[in-house]
Amino acid sequence: MDLALEWDGCGNLGPCYRHVHPCLFHGEQGRGLAYDPTSGILWVGEEGGDVLPFDLLGNPLGPGFQPFGAIGDTVDGLEFVASPVPEPSTYALLVTALLGLAFFRRKRVA
Repeated sequence: MDLALEWDGCGNLGPCYRHVHPCLFHGEQGRGLAYDPTSGILWVGEEGGDVLPFDLLGNPLGPGFQPFGAIGDTVDGLEFVASPVPEPSTYALLVTALLGLAFFRRKRVA
């Protein structure tokens, strides 16, 4: 089993689609190594498809690390805006209140 890392010859497209960073791989096991010189992040691929980011000192970039920025950021500049959606029980309560107001108003008029 040869443990030497090999150049795959093509590189991988960076996460922001702005640059291509070199990719190294080890045989058929699905392991890989990629370095992004723009951000200084070392991406390590593990068997099974997990990809872990590290800084250049070898420290794992763990929880809270967002390589793609905020969730609303997209490649084409559009942003996703979350808006609250009323639950069906909210509508039921509103309809009940309106029916109650109509009933009491009708009772007073008669």
